[in-house]
Amino acid sequence: MKCFVIMKFGKTDEEKKRSKSIYESLIKPAAITSGYNDADITRADIEAEAGGSMKKQIFQNLYDADLIIADITGGNPNVFYELGIRHTFKKRGTIIMRNTEEQSIPFDLADDYIHPYVWNIDVLSEEREKLTSLIEKRKTNKTDSPVFDRMPELEKKFDSGDPAANLSKENTDLRSEIEKLQTELGKYEGLPKIEDDELNFSKADQALELYGIEIKNALTRYRSEGDEKGFRKTLNKISSTNEYIDAFDFVDIARLCNRMNLYPHKIMILEHAYEKFPRNDRVFISLMDSYIASPSKLHNDMAKQMLLEYYKIKPNANGKLCFTEESKSVKDYSSSQKLSTIFDLFLSQEEDDDALSIIESAEQFLDPDPILIKRNKAFVYRRLGKHHDAINIFEELIQDNPSDMELRLIADSFIRIREPEIAYQFFELRAINEYDTAKSYIELAEGIERSQIVRTKDGFKSARPNIRIAKRTIVPLLLKALSIAPYEETIIDVKSELFDVKADEERRYLNENPGGYDTLLEKFKEGKYDIYDWDTLDFIEGRSKNDLNIKDYVRNILEGRNNQ
Repeated sequence: MKCFVIMKFGKTDEEKKRSKSIYESLIKPAAITSGYNDADITRADIEAEAGGSMKKQIFQNLYDADLIIADITGGNPNVFYELGIRHTFKKRGTIIMRNTEEQSIPFDLADDYIHPYVWNIDVLSEEREKLTSLIEKRKTNKTDSPVFDRMPELEKKFDSGDPAANLSKENTDLRSEIEKLQTELGKYEGLPKIEDDELNFSKADQALELYGIEIKNALTRYRSEGDEKGFRKTLNKISSTNEYIDAFDFVDIARLCNRMNLYPHKIMILEHAYEKFPRNDRVFISLMDSYIASPSKLHNDMAKQMLLEYYKIKPNANGKLCFTEESKSVKDYSSSQKLSTIFDLFLSQEEDDDALSIIESAEQFLDPDPILIKRNKAFVYRRLGKHHDAINIFEELIQDNPSDMELRLIADSFIRIREPEIAYQFFELRAINEYDTAKSYIELAEGIERSQIVRTKDGFKSARPNIRIAKRTIVPLLLKALSIAPYEETIIDVKSELFDVKADEERRYLNENPGGYDTLLEKFKEGKYDIYDWDTLDFIEGRSKNDLNIKDYVRNILEGRNNQ
Protein backbone atom coordinates (compact mmCIF):
# COMPACT_ATOMS: atom_id res chain seq x y z
CA MET A 1 0.00 0.00 0.00
CA LYS A 2 1.22 3.49 -0.84
CA CYS A 3 0.30 6.80 0.81
CA PHE A 4 1.13 10.11 -0.90
CA VAL A 5 0.81 13.46 0.91
CA ILE A 6 0.24 16.80 -0.86
CA MET A 7 0.47 19.99 1.18
CA LYS A 8 1.97 23.46 1.25
CA PHE A 9 5.71 23.15 1.85
CA GLY A 10 6.27 26.79 2.85
CA LYS A 11 8.74 29.42 1.67
CA THR A 12 10.24 30.72 4.92
CA ASP A 13 12.18 28.53 7.36
CA GLU A 14 9.35 28.93 9.88
CA GLU A 15 6.71 27.77 7.38
CA LYS A 16 8.87 24.85 6.23
CA LYS A 17 9.45 23.74 9.81
CA ARG A 18 5.73 23.93 10.60
CA SER A 19 4.83 21.95 7.46
CA LYS A 20 7.44 19.30 8.28
CA SER A 21 6.17 19.04 11.86
CA ILE A 22 2.57 18.49 10.74
CA TYR A 23 3.71 15.82 8.29
CA GLU A 24 6.04 13.99 10.69
CA SER A 25 4.05 14.39 13.93
CA LEU A 26 0.45 14.10 12.72
CA ILE A 27 -0.03 12.75 9.19
CA LYS A 28 2.72 10.14 8.91
CA PRO A 29 2.13 8.51 12.36
CA ALA A 30 -1.61 8.25 11.60
CA ALA A 31 -0.88 6.53 8.29
CA ILE A 32 1.60 4.13 9.93
CA THR A 33 -0.95 3.26 12.62
CA SER A 34 -3.43 2.47 9.85
CA GLY A 35 -1.09 -0.12 8.33
CA TYR A 36 1.08 1.81 5.86
CA ASN A 37 4.82 1.13 5.96
CA ASP A 38 7.15 4.04 6.68
CA ALA A 39 8.91 3.55 3.33
CA ASP A 40 5.60 3.72 1.44
CA ILE A 41 4.61 7.15 2.81
CA THR A 42 6.04 10.20 1.07
CA ARG A 43 5.52 13.87 0.20
CA ALA A 44 5.80 15.57 -3.15
CA ASP A 45 8.87 17.62 -2.14
CA ILE A 46 10.69 14.46 -0.98
CA GLU A 47 10.03 12.85 -4.36
CA ALA A 48 11.37 15.96 -6.10
CA GLU A 49 14.63 15.83 -4.15
CA ALA A 50 15.24 12.37 -5.59
CA GLY A 51 15.74 13.93 -9.03
CA GLY A 52 13.97 13.54 -12.36
CA SER A 53 10.83 15.29 -13.50
CA MET A 54 8.98 16.55 -10.45
CA LYS A 55 5.67 16.89 -12.30
CA LYS A 56 5.88 13.38 -13.76
CA GLN A 57 6.71 11.89 -10.35
CA ILE A 58 3.80 13.71 -8.74
CA PHE A 59 1.34 12.62 -11.44
CA GLN A 60 2.52 9.02 -11.13
CA ASN A 61 2.05 9.10 -7.35
CA LEU A 62 -1.37 10.71 -7.68
CA TYR A 63 -2.40 7.80 -9.89
CA ASP A 64 -0.62 4.91 -8.10
CA ALA A 65 -1.24 5.76 -4.43
CA ASP A 66 -3.91 3.81 -2.53
CA LEU A 67 -4.34 6.84 -0.29
CA ILE A 68 -3.85 10.56 -0.92
CA ILE A 69 -3.87 12.94 2.05
CA ALA A 70 -4.28 16.55 0.90
CA ASP A 71 -3.75 19.31 3.48
CA ILE A 72 -5.26 22.41 1.87
CA THR A 73 -4.22 24.70 4.75
CA GLY A 74 -2.69 27.87 3.34
CA GLY A 75 -4.62 27.75 0.05
CA ASN A 76 -1.62 26.69 -2.05
CA PRO A 77 -2.61 26.54 -5.78
CA ASN A 78 -0.40 23.50 -6.45
CA VAL A 79 -2.22 21.50 -3.77
CA PHE A 80 -5.62 22.27 -5.30
CA TYR A 81 -4.30 21.46 -8.78
CA GLU A 82 -2.94 18.08 -7.63
CA LEU A 83 -6.13 17.36 -5.67
CA GLY A 84 -8.21 17.93 -8.80
CA ILE A 85 -6.03 15.54 -10.77
CA ARG A 86 -6.41 12.87 -8.09
CA HIS A 87 -10.20 13.27 -8.06
CA THR A 88 -10.16 12.66 -11.81
CA PHE A 89 -7.88 9.61 -11.52
CA LYS A 90 -9.56 7.72 -8.67
CA LYS A 91 -13.09 7.47 -7.25
CA ARG A 92 -11.92 6.71 -3.70
CA GLY A 93 -8.93 6.87 -1.36
CA THR A 94 -8.58 10.65 -0.94
CA ILE A 95 -8.66 12.59 2.34
CA ILE A 96 -8.86 16.38 2.43
CA MET A 97 -7.82 18.06 5.69
CA ARG A 98 -7.54 21.63 6.87
CA ASN A 99 -6.28 23.48 9.95
CA THR A 100 -9.21 25.00 11.86
CA GLU A 101 -7.27 28.30 12.02
CA GLU A 102 -8.27 28.87 8.39
CA GLN A 103 -11.23 31.23 8.18
CA SER A 104 -12.97 29.90 5.06
CA ILE A 105 -13.28 26.89 2.75
CA PRO A 106 -12.95 27.39 -1.03
CA PHE A 107 -16.35 27.52 -2.71
CA ASP A 108 -15.65 24.55 -4.99
CA LEU A 109 -15.00 22.30 -1.97
CA ALA A 110 -17.85 23.56 0.19
CA ASP A 111 -19.98 20.46 -0.46
CA ASP A 112 -17.20 17.95 0.24
CA TYR A 113 -16.09 16.62 3.61
CA ILE A 114 -12.92 18.36 4.78
CA HIS A 115 -11.38 16.89 7.92
CA PRO A 116 -10.67 19.70 10.42
CA TYR A 117 -7.59 19.43 12.62
CA VAL A 118 -6.08 21.52 15.39
CA TRP A 119 -2.30 21.99 15.28
CA ASN A 120 -1.57 22.19 18.99
CA ILE A 121 0.74 19.99 21.05
CA ASP A 122 -1.93 19.69 23.77
CA VAL A 123 -4.25 17.74 21.46
CA LEU A 124 -1.75 16.10 19.10
CA SER A 125 -2.57 12.62 20.38
CA GLU A 126 -6.30 13.19 19.85
CA GLU A 127 -5.75 14.59 16.36
CA ARG A 128 -3.67 11.53 15.40
CA GLU A 129 -6.46 9.23 16.63
CA LYS A 130 -9.10 11.14 14.64
CA LEU A 131 -7.02 11.09 11.45
CA THR A 132 -6.23 7.39 11.92
CA SER A 133 -9.95 6.66 12.26
CA LEU A 134 -10.67 8.60 9.07
CA ILE A 135 -7.96 6.70 7.16
CA GLU A 136 -9.52 3.41 8.30
CA LYS A 137 -12.91 4.54 7.02
CA ARG A 138 -11.39 5.40 3.62
CA LYS A 139 -10.49 1.72 3.18
CA THR A 140 -14.15 1.03 2.33
CA ASN A 141 -15.62 1.20 -1.18
CA LYS A 142 -17.33 4.53 -0.59
CA THR A 143 -16.75 7.14 -3.31
CA ASP A 144 -14.99 10.30 -2.12
CA SER A 145 -14.19 11.87 -5.49
CA PRO A 146 -16.69 14.64 -6.32
CA VAL A 147 -16.00 13.96 -10.02
CA PHE A 148 -17.06 10.30 -9.86
CA ASP A 149 -19.80 11.10 -7.33
CA ARG A 150 -21.48 13.54 -9.70
CA MET A 151 -20.64 11.60 -12.88
CA PRO A 152 -20.88 7.88 -11.92
CA GLU A 153 -20.83 6.85 -15.58
CA LEU A 154 -17.11 7.71 -15.66
CA GLU A 155 -16.23 4.51 -13.83
CA LYS A 156 -17.36 2.41 -16.78
CA LYS A 157 -15.43 4.59 -19.20
CA PHE A 158 -12.21 4.45 -17.15
CA ASP A 159 -11.61 0.77 -17.76
CA SER A 160 -8.91 0.56 -20.41
CA GLY A 161 -6.04 0.66 -17.92
CA ASP A 162 -4.45 3.47 -19.92
CA PRO A 163 -5.03 6.78 -18.05
CA ALA A 164 -3.89 8.88 -21.01
CA ALA A 165 -6.33 7.16 -23.36
CA ASN A 166 -9.10 7.43 -20.80
CA LEU A 167 -8.47 11.15 -20.31
CA SER A 168 -8.47 11.76 -24.09
CA LYS A 169 -11.77 9.91 -24.47
CA GLU A 170 -13.19 11.71 -21.45
CA ASN A 171 -12.31 15.13 -22.88
CA THR A 172 -14.44 14.34 -25.94
CA ASP A 173 -17.31 13.12 -23.75
CA LEU A 174 -17.12 16.21 -21.56
CA ARG A 175 -17.31 18.54 -24.55
CA SER A 176 -20.41 16.66 -25.70
CA GLU A 177 -21.98 17.00 -22.25
CA ILE A 178 -21.24 20.74 -22.19
CA GLU A 179 -22.93 21.21 -25.58
CA LYS A 180 -26.04 19.39 -24.28
CA LEU A 181 -26.15 21.58 -21.18
CA GLN A 182 -25.81 24.74 -23.26
CA THR A 183 -28.77 23.61 -25.37
CA GLU A 184 -30.83 22.95 -22.23
CA LEU A 185 -29.94 26.34 -20.74
CA GLY A 186 -31.09 28.07 -23.92
CA LYS A 187 -34.66 26.92 -23.19
CA TYR A 188 -34.75 29.12 -20.08
CA GLU A 189 -33.67 32.36 -21.70
CA GLY A 190 -36.34 35.04 -21.40
CA LEU A 191 -37.97 33.55 -18.30
CA PRO A 192 -38.58 35.97 -15.39
CA LYS A 193 -35.60 36.19 -13.00
CA ILE A 194 -35.78 36.10 -9.20
CA GLU A 195 -35.30 39.60 -7.87
CA ASP A 196 -32.49 40.08 -5.34
CA ASP A 197 -34.85 41.13 -2.55
CA GLU A 198 -37.06 38.05 -2.81
CA LEU A 199 -34.68 35.96 -0.64
CA ASN A 200 -34.31 37.09 2.96
CA PHE A 201 -31.18 35.65 4.51
CA SER A 202 -31.64 37.27 7.93
CA LYS A 203 -32.62 33.97 9.57
CA ALA A 204 -29.68 32.22 7.95
CA ASP A 205 -27.36 34.97 9.21
CA GLN A 206 -28.74 34.58 12.73
CA ALA A 207 -28.24 30.81 12.59
CA LEU A 208 -24.69 31.21 11.28
CA GLU A 209 -23.75 33.23 14.38
CA LEU A 210 -24.64 30.17 16.50
CA TYR A 211 -22.34 27.77 14.65
CA GLY A 212 -19.50 26.42 16.76
CA ILE A 213 -16.81 27.54 14.30
CA GLU A 214 -18.20 31.09 14.27
CA ILE A 215 -18.32 31.22 18.08
CA LYS A 216 -14.72 29.95 18.27
CA ASN A 217 -13.54 32.54 15.75
CA ALA A 218 -15.24 35.34 17.68
CA LEU A 219 -13.82 34.15 21.01
CA THR A 220 -10.32 33.91 19.53
CA ARG A 221 -10.62 37.45 18.17
CA TYR A 222 -11.89 38.88 21.47
CA ARG A 223 -9.10 37.10 23.36
CA SER A 224 -6.39 38.52 21.08
CA GLU A 225 -7.94 41.98 21.48
CA GLY A 226 -8.20 41.61 25.25
CA ASP A 227 -11.95 42.22 25.11
CA GLU A 228 -13.24 40.17 28.06
CA LYS A 229 -16.67 41.77 27.85
CA GLY A 230 -17.08 40.71 24.20
CA PHE A 231 -15.73 37.25 25.08
CA ARG A 232 -18.30 36.74 27.86
CA LYS A 233 -21.13 38.06 25.69
CA THR A 234 -20.25 35.58 22.94
CA LEU A 235 -20.37 32.71 25.45
CA ASN A 236 -24.06 33.50 25.95
CA LYS A 237 -24.71 32.09 22.47
CA ILE A 238 -24.12 28.65 24.00
CA SER A 239 -27.44 27.33 25.28
CA SER A 240 -29.44 24.14 25.57
CA THR A 241 -31.36 25.10 22.43
CA ASN A 242 -28.26 25.73 20.27
CA GLU A 243 -27.90 22.63 18.07
CA TYR A 244 -25.06 24.02 15.93
CA ILE A 245 -22.17 23.19 18.30
CA ASP A 246 -20.59 19.74 18.16
CA ALA A 247 -18.53 17.93 20.81
CA PHE A 248 -15.17 19.09 19.43
CA ASP A 249 -16.37 22.71 19.33
CA PHE A 250 -17.28 22.53 23.01
CA VAL A 251 -13.81 21.26 23.93
CA ASP A 252 -12.13 24.02 21.90
CA ILE A 253 -14.36 26.70 23.45
CA ALA A 254 -13.57 25.37 26.93
CA ARG A 255 -9.86 25.61 26.13
CA LEU A 256 -10.30 29.25 25.10
CA CYS A 257 -12.07 29.94 28.43
CA ASN A 258 -9.10 28.40 30.19
CA ARG A 259 -6.75 30.79 28.36
CA MET A 260 -8.94 33.69 29.54
CA ASN A 261 -8.69 32.39 33.15
CA LEU A 262 -12.46 31.80 33.14
CA TYR A 263 -12.13 28.43 34.87
CA PRO A 264 -15.74 28.14 36.18
CA HIS A 265 -17.00 28.92 32.67
CA LYS A 266 -14.74 26.21 31.26
CA ILE A 267 -16.18 23.61 33.64
CA MET A 268 -19.76 24.73 33.01
CA ILE A 269 -19.29 24.41 29.24
CA LEU A 270 -17.76 20.93 29.53
CA GLU A 271 -20.52 19.78 31.90
CA HIS A 272 -23.11 20.96 29.37
CA ALA A 273 -21.19 19.18 26.58
CA TYR A 274 -21.08 15.98 28.63
CA GLU A 275 -24.87 16.10 29.06
CA LYS A 276 -25.27 16.38 25.28
CA PHE A 277 -22.51 13.95 24.31
CA PRO A 278 -22.15 11.45 27.19
CA ARG A 279 -20.43 8.88 24.96
CA ASN A 280 -17.83 11.23 23.54
CA ASP A 281 -14.44 10.32 25.05
CA ARG A 282 -12.82 13.66 24.26
CA VAL A 283 -15.53 15.56 26.12
CA PHE A 284 -15.37 13.14 29.07
CA ILE A 285 -11.58 13.29 29.43
CA SER A 286 -11.56 17.10 29.06
CA LEU A 287 -14.16 17.38 31.82
CA MET A 288 -12.14 15.05 34.05
CA ASP A 289 -8.97 17.09 33.44
CA SER A 290 -10.87 20.24 34.43
CA TYR A 291 -12.20 18.63 37.60
CA ILE A 292 -8.68 17.47 38.52
CA ALA A 293 -7.22 20.96 37.97
CA SER A 294 -10.00 22.64 39.95
CA PRO A 295 -9.22 23.95 43.47
CA SER A 296 -12.58 22.52 44.55
CA LYS A 297 -12.33 19.25 46.53
CA LEU A 298 -15.85 18.44 45.34
CA HIS A 299 -14.64 18.51 41.73
CA ASN A 300 -11.56 16.43 42.62
CA ASP A 301 -13.73 13.79 44.32
CA MET A 302 -16.17 13.72 41.39
CA ALA A 303 -13.27 13.11 38.99
CA LYS A 304 -11.96 10.28 41.16
CA GLN A 305 -15.35 8.58 41.45
CA MET A 306 -16.14 8.88 37.74
CA LEU A 307 -12.70 7.75 36.55
CA LEU A 308 -12.52 4.74 38.87
CA GLU A 309 -15.94 3.66 37.64
CA TYR A 310 -15.09 4.40 33.99
CA TYR A 311 -11.85 2.38 34.06
CA LYS A 312 -13.18 -0.33 36.42
CA ILE A 313 -10.31 0.28 38.86
CA LYS A 314 -10.67 -1.69 42.10
CA PRO A 315 -8.64 -2.40 45.28
CA ASN A 316 -6.36 -5.44 45.15
CA ALA A 317 -5.72 -7.90 48.01
CA ASN A 318 -3.46 -5.32 49.69
CA GLY A 319 -6.08 -2.58 49.45
CA LYS A 320 -4.20 -0.70 46.71
CA LEU A 321 -6.16 0.56 43.72
CA CYS A 322 -5.36 -1.29 40.46
CA PHE A 323 -6.47 -1.77 36.89
CA THR A 324 -8.11 -5.16 36.30
CA GLU A 325 -8.89 -7.46 33.40
CA GLU A 326 -12.27 -5.72 33.25
CA SER A 327 -10.43 -2.49 32.41
CA LYS A 328 -9.75 -3.92 28.95
CA SER A 329 -13.45 -3.60 28.12
CA VAL A 330 -13.05 0.19 28.01
CA LYS A 331 -12.84 1.62 24.50
CA ASP A 332 -9.23 2.54 23.62
CA TYR A 333 -8.21 1.44 27.12
CA SER A 334 -4.49 1.97 26.39
CA SER A 335 -4.95 5.53 25.08
CA SER A 336 -2.13 7.71 26.42
CA GLN A 337 -4.47 10.65 26.91
CA LYS A 338 -6.93 8.65 29.00
CA LEU A 339 -4.23 7.01 31.11
CA SER A 340 -2.50 10.38 31.64
CA THR A 341 -5.73 11.72 33.13
CA ILE A 342 -5.89 8.82 35.62
CA PHE A 343 -2.22 9.21 36.58
CA ASP A 344 -2.60 13.00 36.94
CA LEU A 345 -5.54 12.52 39.30
CA PHE A 346 -3.54 10.57 41.87
CA LEU A 347 -0.31 12.53 41.42
CA SER A 348 -2.09 15.88 41.90
CA GLN A 349 -3.85 14.59 45.02
CA GLU A 350 -0.52 13.29 46.42
CA GLU A 351 -1.90 9.75 46.72
CA ASP A 352 1.51 8.35 45.78
CA ASP A 353 1.09 4.71 46.86
CA ASP A 354 -2.12 4.33 44.89
CA ALA A 355 -0.54 6.23 41.98
CA LEU A 356 2.36 3.76 41.81
CA SER A 357 0.00 0.77 42.11
CA ILE A 358 -2.18 2.08 39.28
CA ILE A 359 0.81 2.79 37.03
CA GLU A 360 2.28 -0.68 37.61
CA SER A 361 -1.07 -2.40 37.07
CA ALA A 362 -1.56 -0.44 33.84
CA GLU A 363 1.79 -1.79 32.68
CA GLN A 364 0.64 -5.31 33.58
CA PHE A 365 -2.88 -5.33 32.11
CA LEU A 366 -3.15 -2.62 29.43
CA ASP A 367 0.08 -2.64 27.36
CA PRO A 368 0.34 1.17 27.33
CA ASP A 369 2.99 3.45 25.83
CA PRO A 370 6.19 2.52 27.76
CA ILE A 371 7.40 6.14 27.75
CA LEU A 372 4.18 7.22 29.47
CA ILE A 373 4.75 4.58 32.17
CA LYS A 374 8.40 5.57 32.69
CA ARG A 375 7.60 9.27 32.94
CA ASN A 376 4.90 8.82 35.55
CA LYS A 377 6.95 6.31 37.53
CA ALA A 378 9.73 8.89 37.69
CA PHE A 379 7.39 11.46 39.23
CA VAL A 380 6.08 8.99 41.81
CA TYR A 381 9.64 7.92 42.74
CA ARG A 382 10.59 11.58 43.18
CA ARG A 383 7.61 12.14 45.46
CA LEU A 384 8.46 9.01 47.46
CA GLY A 385 12.03 10.24 48.00
CA LYS A 386 13.64 7.82 45.53
CA HIS A 387 15.52 10.64 43.82
CA HIS A 388 18.29 8.50 42.32
CA ASP A 389 15.76 6.16 40.65
CA ALA A 390 13.76 9.15 39.38
CA ILE A 391 16.83 10.87 37.88
CA ASN A 392 17.91 7.67 36.12
CA ILE A 393 14.49 7.38 34.46
CA PHE A 394 14.46 11.04 33.44
CA GLU A 395 17.91 10.66 31.87
CA GLU A 396 16.67 7.61 29.98
CA LEU A 397 13.67 9.58 28.71
CA ILE A 398 15.64 12.64 27.68
CA GLN A 399 18.46 10.84 25.78
CA ASP A 400 20.75 13.10 23.77
CA ASN A 401 18.15 14.80 21.60
CA PRO A 402 14.82 15.09 23.47
CA SER A 403 11.64 15.84 21.58
CA ASP A 404 9.86 19.10 22.24
CA MET A 405 6.76 17.15 23.25
CA GLU A 406 8.64 15.09 25.87
CA LEU A 407 10.09 18.24 27.47
CA ARG A 408 6.62 19.81 27.48
CA LEU A 409 5.04 16.79 29.15
CA ILE A 410 7.76 16.69 31.82
CA ALA A 411 7.36 20.42 32.50
CA ASP A 412 3.57 20.05 32.75
CA SER A 413 3.91 17.18 35.21
CA PHE A 414 6.24 19.16 37.49
CA ILE A 415 3.57 21.88 37.58
CA ARG A 416 1.04 19.28 38.70
CA ILE A 417 3.24 17.91 41.49
CA ARG A 418 3.85 21.49 42.67
CA GLU A 419 7.53 21.89 41.83
CA PRO A 420 7.24 25.09 39.75
CA GLU A 421 10.95 25.99 39.74
CA ILE A 422 11.85 22.63 38.17
CA ALA A 423 8.93 23.00 35.74
CA TYR A 424 10.17 26.44 34.67
CA GLN A 425 13.64 25.11 33.87
CA PHE A 426 12.17 22.45 31.58
CA PHE A 427 10.09 25.13 29.84
CA GLU A 428 13.33 27.07 29.46
CA LEU A 429 15.19 24.01 28.10
CA ARG A 430 12.48 23.69 25.44
CA ALA A 431 13.24 27.24 24.31
CA ILE A 432 16.99 26.53 24.19
CA ASN A 433 16.33 23.35 22.22
CA GLU A 434 14.13 25.22 19.69
CA TYR A 435 15.78 28.65 19.96
CA ASP A 436 15.13 29.58 16.31
CA THR A 437 11.32 29.22 16.35
CA ALA A 438 8.77 31.82 17.41
CA LYS A 439 6.63 29.16 19.05
CA SER A 440 9.35 28.28 21.58
CA TYR A 441 9.47 31.82 22.99
CA ILE A 442 5.68 32.17 23.12
CA GLU A 443 5.37 28.86 24.97
CA LEU A 444 8.16 29.86 27.40
CA ALA A 445 6.07 32.97 28.15
CA GLU A 446 3.13 30.65 28.85
CA GLY A 447 5.44 28.52 31.03
CA ILE A 448 6.34 31.57 33.12
CA GLU A 449 2.64 32.26 33.58
CA ARG A 450 1.96 28.70 34.67
CA SER A 451 4.97 28.23 36.93
CA GLN A 452 4.99 31.81 38.25
CA ILE A 453 8.81 31.63 38.20
CA VAL A 454 11.25 33.98 36.43
CA ARG A 455 15.02 33.88 36.00
CA THR A 456 17.20 36.67 37.41
CA LYS A 457 20.96 37.21 37.53
CA ASP A 458 20.91 35.82 41.08
CA GLY A 459 18.86 32.69 40.39
CA PHE A 460 15.09 32.23 40.28
CA LYS A 461 12.35 34.42 41.68
CA SER A 462 8.65 33.88 42.28
CA ALA A 463 6.40 36.05 40.12
CA ARG A 464 3.31 35.10 42.12
CA PRO A 465 3.11 38.23 44.33
CA ASN A 466 3.00 40.65 41.40
CA ILE A 467 2.12 39.98 37.76
CA ARG A 468 4.35 42.89 36.73
CA ILE A 469 7.38 40.74 37.61
CA ALA A 470 6.27 38.18 35.02
CA LYS A 471 5.38 40.91 32.53
CA ARG A 472 8.89 42.43 32.66
CA THR A 473 10.36 39.08 31.56
CA ILE A 474 7.61 37.95 29.18
CA VAL A 475 7.50 41.03 26.93
CA PRO A 476 11.10 40.58 25.63
CA LEU A 477 10.35 36.92 24.86
CA LEU A 478 7.25 37.87 22.84
CA LEU A 479 9.20 40.55 20.95
CA LYS A 480 11.79 37.89 20.11
CA ALA A 481 9.00 35.68 18.73
CA LEU A 482 7.82 38.53 16.49
CA SER A 483 11.36 39.15 15.26
CA ILE A 484 11.56 35.50 14.11
CA ALA A 485 8.09 35.18 12.55
CA PRO A 486 6.26 38.52 12.09
CA TYR A 487 3.17 36.80 10.68
CA GLU A 488 -0.52 36.89 11.53
CA GLU A 489 -0.53 33.66 13.53
CA THR A 490 2.37 34.86 15.72
CA ILE A 491 0.86 38.34 16.13
CA ILE A 492 -2.44 36.86 17.39
CA ASP A 493 -0.62 34.62 19.90
CA VAL A 494 1.57 37.50 21.10
CA LYS A 495 -1.40 39.82 21.62
CA SER A 496 -3.18 37.09 23.56
CA GLU A 497 -0.18 36.61 25.85
CA LEU A 498 0.12 40.36 26.38
CA PHE A 499 -3.51 40.37 27.46
CA ASP A 500 -2.86 37.53 29.92
CA VAL A 501 -0.10 39.48 31.71
CA LYS A 502 -2.03 42.75 31.56
CA ALA A 503 0.51 44.37 29.22
CA ASP A 504 -2.12 46.79 27.94
CA GLU A 505 0.31 49.51 26.85
CA GLU A 506 2.36 47.08 24.75
CA ARG A 507 -0.77 45.59 23.19
CA ARG A 508 -2.03 49.06 22.25
CA TYR A 509 1.38 49.82 20.73
CA LEU A 510 1.07 46.77 18.44
CA ASN A 511 -2.47 47.74 17.44
CA GLU A 512 -1.52 51.34 16.71
CA ASN A 513 1.74 50.52 14.88
CA PRO A 514 0.99 47.67 12.44
CA GLY A 515 3.93 46.42 10.42
CA GLY A 516 7.62 46.33 11.18
CA TYR A 517 7.10 43.67 13.86
CA ASP A 518 10.45 42.06 13.07
CA THR A 519 12.29 45.23 14.23
CA LEU A 520 10.37 45.80 17.48
CA LEU A 521 12.87 43.87 19.61
CA GLU A 522 15.70 46.22 18.70
CA LYS A 523 13.46 49.30 19.08
CA PHE A 524 12.41 48.28 22.59
CA LYS A 525 16.00 47.45 23.56
CA GLU A 526 17.13 50.89 22.44
CA GLY A 527 14.29 52.97 23.83
CA LYS A 528 12.80 50.99 26.75
CA TYR A 529 15.61 48.71 27.93
CA ASP A 530 15.32 49.59 31.63
CA ILE A 531 11.57 48.92 31.73
CA TYR A 532 12.00 45.18 31.10
CA ASP A 533 14.04 42.30 32.47
CA TRP A 534 16.22 40.80 29.71
CA ASP A 535 17.95 38.11 31.82
CA THR A 536 15.90 35.18 30.51
CA LEU A 537 16.25 36.15 26.85
CA ASP A 538 19.99 36.77 27.31
CA PHE A 539 20.33 33.38 29.04
CA ILE A 540 18.66 31.52 26.13
CA GLU A 541 20.53 33.44 23.43
CA GLY A 542 23.80 32.74 25.24
CA ARG A 543 23.31 29.00 25.00
CA SER A 544 23.55 26.72 22.02
CA LYS A 545 21.81 23.37 21.97
CA ASN A 546 24.71 22.01 19.92
CA ASP A 547 27.14 22.74 22.77
CA LEU A 548 24.73 21.57 25.49
CA ASN A 549 25.11 18.20 27.17
CA ILE A 550 21.39 17.53 27.67
CA LYS A 551 21.82 14.71 30.19
CA ASP A 552 24.14 16.75 32.43
CA TYR A 553 21.86 19.76 32.10
CA VAL A 554 18.79 17.74 33.14
CA ARG A 555 20.65 16.14 36.05
CA ASN A 556 21.69 19.60 37.28
CA ILE A 557 18.06 20.76 37.06
CA LEU A 558 16.81 17.80 39.08
CA GLU A 559 19.57 18.13 41.67
CA GLY A 560 19.05 21.89 42.05
CA ARG A 561 22.44 22.88 40.64
CA ASN A 562 21.28 24.74 37.56
CA ASN A 563 19.96 27.99 38.98
CA GLN A 564 22.66 30.33 37.77
